[in-house]
Amino acid sequence: MDSGHAPAFDYELFTPQPEQTIRVRTLGRFTLQIDEQPIPQKRAAQQKPLELLQALISLGGRNVSSDLIGSSLWPDAEGDAAANAFDINLHRVRKLLGCKDAITACAGKYSLNNERVWVDAWAFERLLNGIDAILNESRRTEPMLDDMEQLLGNALSLYHGGFLSRESVKPWNVSLRERLRFKLFRHISDVCHIAEETG
Repeated sequence: MDSGHAPAFDYELFTPQPEQTIRVRTLGRFTLQIDEQPIPQKRAAQQKPLELLQALISLGGRNVSSDLIGSSLWPDAEGDAAANAFDINLHRVRKLLGCKDAITACAGKYSLNNERVWVDAWAFERLLNGIDAILNESRRTEPMLDDMEQLLGNALSLYHGGFLSRESVKPWNVSLRERLRFKLFRHISDVCHIAEETG
Protein backbone atom coordinates (compact mmCIF):
# COMPACT_ATOMS: atom_id res chain seq x y z
CA MET A 1 0.00 0.00 0.00
CA ASP A 2 1.34 3.42 -0.92
CA SER A 3 1.48 5.64 2.15
CA GLY A 4 2.40 8.66 0.05
CA HIS A 5 5.87 8.61 1.59
CA ALA A 6 8.86 8.31 -0.70
CA PRO A 7 12.00 6.96 0.98
CA ALA A 8 14.38 9.81 1.66
CA PHE A 9 17.36 7.89 0.30
CA ASP A 10 18.39 4.86 -1.67
CA TYR A 11 20.32 2.98 1.01
CA GLU A 12 22.33 1.09 -1.64
CA LEU A 13 24.10 4.35 -2.43
CA PHE A 14 25.98 4.02 0.84
CA THR A 15 27.45 0.59 0.17
CA PRO A 16 30.19 -0.12 -2.36
CA GLN A 17 28.87 -0.66 -5.88
CA PRO A 18 30.34 -3.38 -8.16
CA GLU A 19 32.14 -0.84 -10.35
CA GLN A 20 33.79 0.71 -7.28
CA THR A 21 36.57 -1.86 -7.25
CA ILE A 22 38.81 0.27 -5.00
CA ARG A 23 37.49 0.49 -1.45
CA VAL A 24 39.12 2.65 1.18
CA ARG A 25 38.24 2.34 4.85
CA THR A 26 39.38 5.22 7.02
CA LEU A 27 37.09 5.00 10.06
CA GLY A 28 39.21 3.20 12.63
CA ARG A 29 41.90 1.07 10.99
CA PHE A 30 42.99 2.30 7.55
CA THR A 31 42.59 -0.43 4.95
CA LEU A 32 42.67 -0.53 1.18
CA GLN A 33 41.01 -3.22 -0.90
CA ILE A 34 41.19 -3.74 -4.64
CA ASP A 35 38.70 -6.16 -6.19
CA GLU A 36 37.62 -7.10 -2.65
CA GLN A 37 41.15 -8.20 -1.74
CA PRO A 38 43.46 -6.37 0.68
CA ILE A 39 46.58 -5.04 -0.96
CA PRO A 40 49.66 -7.22 -0.33
CA GLN A 41 51.68 -6.37 2.77
CA LYS A 42 54.70 -5.30 0.71
CA ARG A 43 52.58 -2.77 -1.18
CA ALA A 44 50.80 -1.69 2.02
CA ALA A 45 54.20 -0.72 3.43
CA GLN A 46 54.53 2.10 0.88
CA GLN A 47 53.93 4.82 3.44
CA LYS A 48 54.15 8.05 1.45
CA PRO A 49 51.93 6.98 -1.47
CA LEU A 50 49.29 5.86 1.04
CA GLU A 51 49.69 9.12 2.96
CA LEU A 52 49.05 10.98 -0.28
CA LEU A 53 45.80 9.02 -0.70
CA GLN A 54 44.84 9.72 2.93
CA ALA A 55 45.62 13.42 2.57
CA LEU A 56 43.57 13.67 -0.63
CA ILE A 57 40.58 12.17 1.21
CA SER A 58 41.17 14.34 4.29
CA LEU A 59 41.27 17.51 2.21
CA GLY A 60 37.92 16.79 0.59
CA GLY A 61 38.87 14.48 -2.26
CA ARG A 62 37.58 16.86 -4.92
CA ASN A 63 39.61 19.46 -6.80
CA VAL A 64 42.44 19.51 -4.26
CA SER A 65 45.48 21.38 -5.51
CA SER A 66 48.81 19.61 -5.74
CA ASP A 67 50.33 22.57 -3.87
CA LEU A 68 48.02 21.99 -0.89
CA ILE A 69 48.77 18.27 -0.78
CA GLY A 70 52.49 18.93 -1.23
CA SER A 71 52.67 21.51 1.54
CA SER A 72 50.62 19.24 3.82
CA LEU A 73 52.82 16.17 3.34
CA TRP A 74 56.20 17.87 2.89
CA PRO A 75 55.92 21.12 4.87
CA ASP A 76 59.70 21.52 5.20
CA ALA A 77 60.49 20.92 1.53
CA GLU A 78 62.23 23.77 -0.24
CA GLY A 79 61.82 25.01 -3.80
CA ASP A 80 60.35 22.43 -6.13
CA ALA A 81 61.04 19.54 -3.75
CA ALA A 82 57.41 19.22 -2.57
CA ALA A 83 56.13 19.32 -6.16
CA ASN A 84 58.64 16.64 -7.20
CA ALA A 85 57.73 14.48 -4.20
CA PHE A 86 54.05 14.89 -5.04
CA ASP A 87 54.57 13.80 -8.66
CA ILE A 88 56.62 10.74 -7.66
CA ASN A 89 54.11 9.61 -5.03
CA LEU A 90 51.10 10.30 -7.23
CA HIS A 91 52.62 7.94 -9.80
CA ARG A 92 53.24 5.36 -7.06
CA VAL A 93 49.76 5.53 -5.57
CA ARG A 94 48.14 5.21 -9.00
CA LYS A 95 50.31 2.15 -9.62
CA LEU A 96 49.36 0.81 -6.19
CA LEU A 97 45.65 1.26 -6.97
CA GLY A 98 46.12 -0.41 -10.35
CA CYS A 99 43.94 2.21 -12.00
CA LYS A 100 45.30 5.44 -13.44
CA ASP A 101 41.89 7.14 -13.52
CA ALA A 102 41.21 6.40 -9.84
CA ILE A 103 42.78 9.81 -9.22
CA THR A 104 41.88 12.33 -11.88
CA ALA A 105 43.59 15.63 -12.63
CA CYS A 106 42.35 18.91 -14.04
CA ALA A 107 44.32 22.16 -14.08
CA GLY A 108 46.61 21.14 -11.23
CA LYS A 109 43.76 19.90 -9.04
CA TYR A 110 43.17 16.29 -8.13
CA SER A 111 40.06 14.27 -7.32
CA LEU A 112 39.24 10.72 -6.37
CA ASN A 113 37.03 9.21 -9.04
CA ASN A 114 33.96 8.07 -7.10
CA GLU A 115 32.90 5.90 -10.01
CA ARG A 116 35.90 3.70 -9.24
CA VAL A 117 36.65 4.46 -5.58
CA TRP A 118 34.42 3.99 -2.52
CA VAL A 119 35.41 5.72 0.72
CA ASP A 120 33.67 4.79 3.96
CA ALA A 121 34.03 8.28 5.46
CA TRP A 122 32.17 9.79 2.51
CA ALA A 123 29.39 7.20 2.70
CA PHE A 124 29.20 7.83 6.45
CA GLU A 125 28.86 11.58 5.99
CA ARG A 126 26.21 11.16 3.27
CA LEU A 127 24.17 9.09 5.72
CA LEU A 128 24.42 11.84 8.35
CA ASN A 129 23.52 14.45 5.72
CA GLY A 130 20.41 12.36 5.04
CA ILE A 131 19.44 12.77 8.69
CA ASP A 132 19.97 16.52 8.34
CA ALA A 133 17.59 16.60 5.36
CA ILE A 134 14.89 14.91 7.45
CA LEU A 135 15.52 17.15 10.45
CA ASN A 136 15.02 20.17 8.18
CA GLU A 137 11.58 18.96 7.05
CA SER A 138 8.87 21.17 8.51
CA ARG A 139 6.53 18.18 8.91
CA ARG A 140 7.92 14.91 10.15
CA THR A 141 5.93 11.75 9.55
CA GLU A 142 6.44 8.41 11.24
CA PRO A 143 8.01 6.83 8.11
CA MET A 144 10.45 9.75 7.97
CA LEU A 145 11.49 9.03 11.54
CA ASP A 146 11.97 5.38 10.58
CA ASP A 147 14.22 6.55 7.73
CA MET A 148 16.21 8.68 10.16
CA GLU A 149 16.76 5.75 12.51
CA GLN A 150 17.82 3.54 9.60
CA LEU A 151 20.24 6.17 8.32
CA LEU A 152 21.79 6.46 11.79
CA GLY A 153 22.01 2.68 12.13
CA ASN A 154 23.79 2.41 8.78
CA ALA A 155 26.16 5.23 9.76
CA LEU A 156 27.00 3.50 13.05
CA SER A 157 27.71 0.26 11.17
CA LEU A 158 30.42 2.12 9.22
CA TYR A 159 31.93 3.90 12.22
CA HIS A 160 34.65 1.63 13.59
CA GLY A 161 36.52 4.53 15.15
CA GLY A 162 37.61 8.05 14.38
CA PHE A 163 38.85 9.05 10.93
CA LEU A 164 42.39 7.63 10.54
CA SER A 165 42.37 7.21 14.32
CA ARG A 166 45.14 4.60 14.23
CA GLU A 167 47.37 6.85 12.17
CA SER A 168 49.51 9.52 13.77
CA VAL A 169 47.84 12.91 14.21
CA LYS A 170 48.68 15.25 11.35
CA PRO A 171 47.48 18.81 10.76
CA TRP A 172 45.71 17.58 7.62
CA ASN A 173 43.78 14.69 9.20
CA VAL A 174 42.68 15.99 12.59
CA SER A 175 40.08 18.45 11.27
CA LEU A 176 38.00 15.82 9.45
CA ARG A 177 38.42 13.41 12.39
CA GLU A 178 36.93 15.94 14.81
CA ARG A 179 34.21 17.10 12.41
CA LEU A 180 32.90 13.59 11.77
CA ARG A 181 33.00 12.65 15.45
CA PHE A 182 31.13 15.81 16.47
CA LYS A 183 28.57 15.31 13.70
CA LEU A 184 27.95 11.70 14.77
CA PHE A 185 27.44 12.60 18.44
CA ARG A 186 25.10 15.45 17.47
CA HIS A 187 22.98 13.17 15.31
CA ILE A 188 22.80 10.46 17.96
CA SER A 189 21.55 13.12 20.38
CA ASP A 190 19.02 14.47 17.84
CA VAL A 191 17.61 11.04 16.97
CA CYS A 192 17.37 10.01 20.63
CA HIS A 193 15.63 13.28 21.51
CA ILE A 194 13.04 12.88 18.73
CA ALA A 195 12.51 9.20 19.56
CA GLU A 196 11.85 10.20 23.18
CA GLU A 197 9.43 12.95 22.10
CA THR A 198 7.46 10.59 19.88
CA GLY A 199 7.41 7.75 22.39
